[in-house]
Amino acid sequence: MPIYHIRQFLRCRRKVAEAVYYPLAEQYLALRPRKLPPWKRWLVKDAPSLQGLEEDFCRLGRDARVKHVILTMDSMRPLWSHLGFIRQQISELRQAGKTVVVWAKHFDLPLLYTASAADHIYLQYGAAVSALGRSRTYLFFKDALESWGLRFDAVAISPFKSAADMFTRSTMSDEVRQMTDWLMDSEIEHIRETVARGRGVDENTVQSWLEQSPFTDVQALDQGIVDGLVSQEELAERLGQEDPVEIADWSAVRGRLCLPPRRPRRAFVGVVPVKGDIVDGESQEPPLKPPFAIPMLTRPRAGDKTVVQQIRRAEKDRRVKAVLLYIASGGGSASASEAMHSALTVLAKKKPVIVYMDGVAASGGYYIAAPARWIVAHPAALTGSIGVLAGRFVIGGLLRKRGVNYERMLRGSQKQPGLDPMGEEERHELHASIERIYDLFIQRVTEGRNMDRDNIEQIAGGRVWTGQQAYDNGLVDQLGTLRDALQKAKGLAGLSADADVRVVPSGSVFRAPHRHPKAVLAYALEELKRHNSRGVWFLTPLWCMEDEADDGHQG
Repeated sequence: MPIYHIRQFLRCRRKVAEAVYYPLAEQYLALRPRKLPPWKRWLVKDAPSLQGLEEDFCRLGRDARVKHVILTMDSMRPLWSHLGFIRQQISELRQAGKTVVVWAKHFDLPLLYTASAADHIYLQYGAAVSALGRSRTYLFFKDALESWGLRFDAVAISPFKSAADMFTRSTMSDEVRQMTDWLMDSEIEHIRETVARGRGVDENTVQSWLEQSPFTDVQALDQGIVDGLVSQEELAERLGQEDPVEIADWSAVRGRLCLPPRRPRRAFVGVVPVKGDIVDGESQEPPLKPPFAIPMLTRPRAGDKTVVQQIRRAEKDRRVKAVLLYIASGGGSASASEAMHSALTVLAKKKPVIVYMDGVAASGGYYIAAPARWIVAHPAALTGSIGVLAGRFVIGGLLRKRGVNYERMLRGSQKQPGLDPMGEEERHELHASIERIYDLFIQRVTEGRNMDRDNIEQIAGGRVWTGQQAYDNGLVDQLGTLRDALQKAKGLAGLSADADVRVVPSGSVFRAPHRHPKAVLAYALEELKRHNSRGVWFLTPLWCMEDEADDGHQG
C-alpha cells in the first residue's frame, strides 16, 4: 500500500477536537515561498501565504470531525485584496458545513470587513471598535527640496499622471483631488456593500457605523456590529448546544487532519510574479523593509531580464499549461515594461495568460497586463494609470549652496542632465518623446483589450481606477481574488481544479548583500541614479501614507 494511503488511514482515525482555534497572521504573502531544503526548514519558518491558508481551510472543510472553526484576529494588516481572499475562504468553510466564529480583542475596519463573512463575531469584554474610516495622506516635498537647493523637473502626459507631484508641487492639484475622491468613494462603497451583506443589515446601517465609530464593547453590541461579548474561556460554552465543546489549537490538530487529495505531478499552472518597481535589469529585494516604502528607492524591483527569463521558461516548458501573471506593481521603466509586454505577447499566442492584480497593478503594471487573455482584479485594487511621465532631480542649486561651481563643455546636441533645470526647448523635446510613448501605450491597450481607441483615451491620461471602476470601464474581465484567477487559468488550460500551481524559476534573482545601513543607502542610490537618467516612466501616482499596511502602492 502506498505511503500516502497509509498516512491517510492513520490520520483519519485519530481523535480530533470538535472545534479548532485558527490564528490569522498579521500579513500574508500571496504566493507560497519556494520550498526550502530540508536542513533549512528547522532554522527558518516559512512566511504565511494565501496559498497555505487555502490548503489549511480546505483540510478543515473536508474533515467531518471538525464542526467549528474559531478564527482569532489580533493584529491583521494585510492588503485589502488579501482580505477579500480570506473572506472567500471563510465563506467556503461555511458552505462545507462548518460554523465559523471570529473572536478578537479589538476591531478596526480591515478586521470588521474580514469578520463579516463569518457566522458569528465575538468581542472580548472591555475591548473596543476603533474608528472605522479610510484615509490617504499625500506628502509634498517641493519646498523641502528647494530649501536644500534641489528641485525635480518632470514632464507628464496630463495632470492626472501625478507620480512626480510629490516632488514638483507644494499642494494637491485639482485633478488629483478629483481622482482621489472617486477612488475613495469606490473603495468605501465596496466595503459598505460587503459588510452589509455579511452582517445581514442594510448599507445605511453600515454607513452609520463608519460615521459614528469608535465604539466601546457595549456600544458595538448594541449597534449589532458584534454578536456577543465573550471571553476566550467562554467560547466553548457559547459554541455548545448543551455541553461545552472541546477546543484545540490548530498546531495540535493539523497533524491529525485527513490529507488533501494528491495532485498530478506533471501539468501545472506556472506563476510569474511582478512585484515592486519595474526596472531595467535584474530583479532585486531591498536589504530590509523600512517602516514605509520610500517611492522608487527602497521598494522591491522587478527587473525585465529576470521576468522575461521566467516568461520564456514558461513558454518552453511543456508541463506549464497556463501562466498566471501575478502583478503587484505601480509601474516603472517604460523600456522594461515594453520588454515584458513583448515576451508576454509571444507567450499568449501559445498558452493562456491570466493576470491577477493584487493591491496595485497600474501604469507599467497595467501595460504588461494588456496581452493577457483574462484579467482578474480585486474590487479595491488600483489599476489603470495609462499615461507617461519623465523627470529628473536637478542638483545644481545644491552644489552652489555648498560652494561647488561647475562648467560644462559640450559638443553637438548631447546634454548632461541633472545640473540645471530644463529649458523650454528641452522640455518641448521631452514632451514630444513621451507623447510617442503614450501613443504606444494606448496602442498596446487597444490591441490587448480589443477596445476602441477613443474609449481607451477617455479613461487614460494617467487616471487611476479601482478594480470595480476598471471592470465597469472594460479594463479588467472579472472581479475576484487570487483563487478566482488560478481557477480561471486551470479552466482555460483544461486542468482539474486541484491541479498544481508553481512559481516559474528565474534562474537568478539578485538580492542586496546584507542589512547593513550602507547596503540600504547603496540600494537607494542605485535607484536614484536610474530615475535621474532621463528615462521615460510608466508610474502610478505616489500614495505616500496609508491607514493600512503597505499594499504595493508607489510610495
